[in-house]
Amino acid sequence: MVIVSITPEIALDEFPVFAGGLGVLEGDKFYEMNNRCIDYYVLTILYRNGYVEYDSNLNFVHSGYIRDFISKMLIPEEEISFEMGSLGKVVARPQIFRRGPSNVVFFQPLSPDRVVKASEQLYIEESPEDFSIKYLFLARASLTYIIERIGMDNIDTIDLQEATASLIALILPDPLLRKTRLIIHTPGPWGHPYISQSHIEKFLGKSVVVNSSDNIMITKASLTRVSKAFAVSKKQEELVKKMFPEYSEKITHVTNAVNLDRWTHPEITKLLKRNNGKIDGKGFLEAHRRAKKDLFNLLRNYKSSIQYNEDLFFVSWVRRITPYKRPYFAYWLIEELKDNKDLIFIIGGKAHPKDGLGIEWMRKFKELSDKYNNVVFIYDYDIIRAKLILSGSDLLLFTPFSGWEASGTSFMKAGINGVPTLASRDGAVLEIINDGENGWLFGKDLRDFINIFTETEKVKKIDEEDYREMKSSFSKIYDIYRSNRERYLEVQLNALRTFREKADISRLLKEYGYIS
Repeated sequence: MVIVSITPEIALDEFPVFAGGLGVLEGDKFYEMNNRCIDYYVLTILYRNGYVEYDSNLNFVHSGYIRDFISKMLIPEEEISFEMGSLGKVVARPQIFRRGPSNVVFFQPLSPDRVVKASEQLYIEESPEDFSIKYLFLARASLTYIIERIGMDNIDTIDLQEATASLIALILPDPLLRKTRLIIHTPGPWGHPYISQSHIEKFLGKSVVVNSSDNIMITKASLTRVSKAFAVSKKQEELVKKMFPEYSEKITHVTNAVNLDRWTHPEITKLLKRNNGKIDGKGFLEAHRRAKKDLFNLLRNYKSSIQYNEDLFFVSWVRRITPYKRPYFAYWLIEELKDNKDLIFIIGGKAHPKDGLGIEWMRKFKELSDKYNNVVFIYDYDIIRAKLILSGSDLLLFTPFSGWEASGTSFMKAGINGVPTLASRDGAVLEIINDGENGWLFGKDLRDFINIFTETEKVKKIDEEDYREMKSSFSKIYDIYRSNRERYLEVQLNALRTFREKADISRLLKEYGYIS
């Protein structure tokens, strides 16, 4: 039987477009399903301009490797065609990335030009109409491919990744709808966009009456139809049920995880194999030194003036740069500790080009990097660089505003390499990190969603209190690293052991029912 995942994005090592945690998670699942020889299809769009890229001056540029990826790594299949209302006949070519029985199917729109133009880039549209066309195209292409190429009777499960991929729920026939589940990857408002009912009628030729308003929330429309829905952490399940109380009986959770093979540094992998999975402190320290040296070599590409010293404390803050991740916590900490030459701060990430606040924080991080020799800003952060940073750092900062992070996986990728995290109490952190044992926690555990853009006074007070606690915890952590290295090593080894059990993607596949 075949398992299908429909997603707006996927991030593969062979095709390192960095968009966000969803795409990376889908890549991790794909590699693990391939390792287990499972018939697995990931259905998505081939965006001919990829996702956002920035040059060293933070100018927006198009990805330059899409055409090479298409010609060298994808297998073209025979075209498919389907009707999209007023757009008429749409023609698309499935381009296949194949590994064993597992496949990623990239739908490349060929005509009409309106669909081609709307689907040029991931998460970037010029108008609400382009948004509707893009994701209704994904819905129609996916349904056509399932019926004509995979076969309805061969389907065991269809999982819809986030609202934008879930529009297919509006058109799935009942036999497939009973096998379909929605995965909700964020509590934030951007994860629950609206679509015009008139656009659905115009581009699908189908009338969908969900409420009296023209705009409908896609998540709600999908929840009315799917058999089951998952949040991606235990805490997020609680928040999602509050957001959609009328569907609470359908909602449960499977906490996110990471592919150990993909994200473990080669030296840690060698150590584990050599010792049959057992870890000794001396062996780990040598493996971590090598990972740290690999990270240093990456940093030298950005700042040649940095001199290597294995006693330097490498502190990283790396993720999509947007307000709810609280990049200002890293900024404040750097400004306060800028004169400590034993600290190296690594900041990495990209902002959506329409996220003005995110872009501004990119510029501020670049200014810090230009000003201080012990700060390095990775403006072109991607999977390749993430692997080096998350395995070679000594400490990861994970700072989202409580209630806004669905799960988070960067701290998992760090933890499986023995890199502990200082984390705010949000997402899956609460299920894996025990304060002072395999990492550290700070801040409030908020269980009611607070809008950071409108409840500004409340947010400011929470931020001030959380930052004071984070700074105090950081000082204690740094003191342990400097004065009690054996104690710090104990936390690193605890992280390595616990994360490789709790954050293993195999656990996720079992809980989703993909494997036994």
